[in-house]
Formats: sequence, structure tokens, C-alpha cells
Amino acid sequence: MLINLSGAELHNVVVKNGRLSSRRGLYSVKTPTGGSRYVGGFSIESPFTTEVWHYLFEQDMSSLGVTMKVYTEDFVFMYSLALGVMPRNPVITHAVVNNNLMINSPSFSAPIYGWVGGGAMTAVKTESQNPDTTALEIPVGHICSFGDRMPIAQGNIIYFNDPGIDPRTYVAQNAQPLGAVVYDMFQSLDGSLYAGTSNGIYYVPQDALGKGQTVEGFIGLIPGIQLSRSRNMAVSNGVVMALQRDGLVVVGGRGRKVDVAPYKGPRYLSKPIEVDDYRLAGEIFATPSGFLVGFRGQHGHVLDFNLLENYQSYIWSDSQAINLVGTLRSRENDPLMILEDHVVMPVYREDVFGAAGPVKAVLAIDVDLPEGQEALVRRITTSSNNIGEQVAAYLARTYVSETVPTRSPDTIIGTSTWDNTKKYEGRRYRQVRHSLAERAGNLPTEVAFTSAGFPRSVEPNTFIEVKGQGRKRGDKR
Repeated sequence: MLINLSGAELHNVVVKNGRLSSRRGLYSVKTPTGGSRYVGGFSIESPFTTEVWHYLFEQDMSSLGVTMKVYTEDFVFMYSLALGVMPRNPVITHAVVNNNLMINSPSFSAPIYGWVGGGAMTAVKTESQNPDTTALEIPVGHICSFGDRMPIAQGNIIYFNDPGIDPRTYVAQNAQPLGAVVYDMFQSLDGSLYAGTSNGIYYVPQDALGKGQTVEGFIGLIPGIQLSRSRNMAVSNGVVMALQRDGLVVVGGRGRKVDVAPYKGPRYLSKPIEVDDYRLAGEIFATPSGFLVGFRGQHGHVLDFNLLENYQSYIWSDSQAINLVGTLRSRENDPLMILEDHVVMPVYREDVFGAAGPVKAVLAIDVDLPEGQEALVRRITTSSNNIGEQVAAYLARTYVSETVPTRSPDTIIGTSTWDNTKKYEGRRYRQVRHSLAERAGNLPTEVAFTSAGFPRSVEPNTFIEVKGQGRKRGDKR
């Protein structure tokens, strides 16, 4: 019986050019101030120098005061700004238009205004150039970029600023009320502004901006996609995705749902995926390649939804929980994860944030036999380039493990000395046969291999050798 692991549920596995490989290790590049935890952050590339700036937000666990710290792309500290006392884990958003940066939150007393890579200060309203309109105090709430505007959602009302170089003019004529409180707000690939609420997803088309000072246009509603709190919706590469009770859904994609836990069998090697409502347990964040869904303080793992390579995989560590609170990016567009106690980046080594340990990669897939039939499972054969390391499998209630064989000319990267006399064959795929003798009616299968440094790969094709039910074997009476 031949099974294809390409359709398996992935744990610590990435897909690159169709190859199934273990993910890179996570290396700590920054930690918060003692007694504080990270509660969010973002990265912005300067349009003039192409340098990436990191904005990190720390919250003191005793006073609950939040501080914004700004770093260069190499995490050289530039400056900090105290933002005051806030509720635990505040939601902080930002918008960039014409190099103008505005940072906002429902927990702020006033928005923060500045230039990308420059200083920041409390945003003060700018009077309207139109004598018939009066500028309002800049609202606090969720903010995002929408064309050349910076809309702010305060409660159920979206305020649009006046067009122009200075984005700090908001007037009452540009206030658009919606039918529910806005939890998240983003601009999508088609240019529309999406506002997620408990009543559905409201959207404003892009052509609503071409009306001069005012924003006028039809406000539509996508029913059936309800949010429960902030961080239930995010946008990446123009695709808007939202968390729902049973998983992910593509907003604007005819409600296409994504099954984030396709494996239904027993788990022995993989991490348990037990979530009653992803809207309440999860938080979704954008990355340069897709989305990350974190389950802070509940499950200790992160779901990586990759749009570019079209796969989804769970990220976790055997030694510690991964409590995701935000994402950053490098100049090369590598994703960095903001955890409560670390900022980590993928590197070619073991997981070393906190405690060192190898990366354990697992593939889990359901293999069903015809209804009413049983089979005697004799062997499972896997092929990988995990030379000299263990490859394990769990099926038919049996755990088996074997070492991928080595040969004398093999050079194992990271442990062997490279010279001109050896044949470098250490990255070739080699088969490992696991023997067992168990009778089962279905064959939920898990395959695992560890990577103590450089990523290792496994061939999708895996063979399971079974022996059918004997002619004289029947039901007991």
C-alpha cells in the first residue's frame, strides 16, 4: 500500500519546491526588559533607505505600563517612548501613508504620530483646510492604511482623515457608522477596506476615495463571518483571512474554509490539536509569506499558514511553549516571531530560545481500509536523508523506530570534516524499514524524524505492507 505524505497534517515541517523538510530552528535575537513581556510589535521598511525598523511594545507585569522601543533591523536600540498604563495585552495597530506613521489602539489615550525611522510623539489634530469643516480630536481605536487615508475605527464608527500630505485631520463629515463594533480592519488585494465585526465583515470599495475630501461609497456586508474579539482577522499578500469557530476562512473568497486539523486519528508523536473555538483560543498575525495563528497560554504551538508554498504546518518545541504576540520581518522578508519572552528568527541550528533542543518533525495522515475489513500490518518503509538519526513511526497502536544507515564515505554536515578525499553522499535519501505485527481496521499513521541542526527531508511516498484477512478467519460466535 502506497501512501502520499504530501497530504498529511504537518508539524514542524515546511514545504519548499514540493519537498517536505523539517523547519529551521528558532534563535532568540531579543528579550524584553526584566519584569516585562512583549505584547506586540511590527516592522516597517523605510522607503528612502530600504532599511527595516522594528517597533516593539513591552508591558510591565506589575505596573501594566507599556513602553514602545524602536530598533534598527539589527536590533540596535534607537529610542523608547512611555505610553502609559493599559489593560493586559493591549491591541496595537499602525498605518503608514507617504512615510507618515501613526500608531493607535483602543487602549491609548491618544494616537502616536511620527515618521518611519524617525522620532514619535503624541498626535495632535491639524485644522482642516476646508473652512466649512471643523477638525475633530484624533480618535483612538484600530487604524490601518486605506489608499492615501488612515481610517480609525472607534467602536462602531470609522473615521476617515482628509486627503493630503498631513494625515492628522479628521472631520465629522467623514465618519461612517456600522452595525456593530469593529474588532479588526484592513485593506485587501482588491483595494477594499474590510472591517471585521460580530455582525459580519463590512467593506468599503476603493473607489469611495475618489470623491475629494469626503469618503462616499456603498458599504457592503459579507454575512456569516463573525468575529469574537480583536486579532481574529489579518491580511497578508492582499488576502484577508479570519478565524472562525472551526478553523480559518478566506474573506472575499466565497467563504472558502480551511481545515486546520485534518488528521483525526490518535496522536503519539504529534502535538494534540484540541480547539473548541479558534476565535476565542487563537490570534492571527500576518507574515511576509502568509499567516501565523497563535494560541497564547493554551496549547503552546503556532499554526503557520503559508500562501506562497500553499501549505499549513504547526510549529512547536518539545522544551517550551511558544506564546505568540506578534510578528516582525527582516530586510530579506524572513519572518520573525514576537513571543512573550523572546523575539525569535529561523536559523540553521537547533531550537535555542531558552533551552536547546533538536527540531522534531512529524507528519500525520489517516489511512483507511475498506469498511468491515481488517489487515495485519507487517512493515512501513520510509525514505529520508536524515543520515545517522532516528526515524520513527506510529501506526496500528505500535511505536517503531530505526536509525537511517550511514556508509563509510558519508559526510554529516556539522559533525564531519570536509576534505578532498571523501565522497559527499550524506544528503542522499535512504530507506528505512520498520517491522511490526499488528492487526487493525484502519491505519492512522504518524512519521517523525529529528533534525539537530540543518533541516532534513523525507520522501512523500511511504509504503505500508499489510497482509489481508485469512480465508478461515471469521467472526467469533
